[in-house]
Amino acid sequence: DVPMNSAARIAGSGLLASFLLSTTALAEVSARDVWESWRGYLSGFGYDISASEQTVGNTLTVSDVTLGLPLPEDEGSVSLTIGDLKFVEIGDGTVAIVMADKMPMQINTRADDETVDISLLFSHANLSTIVSGTPEEMTYAFNAAEIGVDLEKVVVNGEEIPGLVVNAYMAGLLGTSTMSVGETVATTQKMSVDS
Repeated sequence: DVPMNSAARIAGSGLLASFLLSTTALAEVSARDVWESWRGYLSGFGYDISASEQTVGNTLTVSDVTLGLPLPEDEGSVSLTIGDLKFVEIGDGTVAIVMADKMPMQINTRADDETVDISLLFSHANLSTIVSGTPEEMTYAFNAAEIGVDLEKVVVNGEEIPGLVVNAYMAGLLGTSTMSVGETVATTQKMSVDS
């Protein structure tokens, strides 16, 4: 026979374990949670964000994303335009972030006496980004065979600068990033790159 106090402790431990396991199982994020987290994070750095959003089934598609940032002391502004992003609810409480394997990006700066327009091409091979956790604490698990950025064109005051060749590539990218949202936003990242 198991003494009553021991039986109560065992039962209590079982209930606690069941509660913790069920809480873990219920932890989930939606496509909307992840996109709103991005918006909040970028807004915290002063970016104005515009985009069109459409939800069909389990997928939130965000198109024509533009980030605008005024420069200090009214010296102009910077805007960044990127392509479509898809936030896909997988069905297990996680969200996949999907983007085209080639995504043009445009950076435009405007000041009183100068305009600079920079065209970039972001590319990747087999990029996978899965977001899990809760709306208050999300973990991004990512890997890619390769990611890269190519400078395609720089135009200053309407004139293209010839001969610029700039690119950066990373192969064998693997990592995680955790973002905790409270009164402040805390991030922790771990990443490895083969080359």
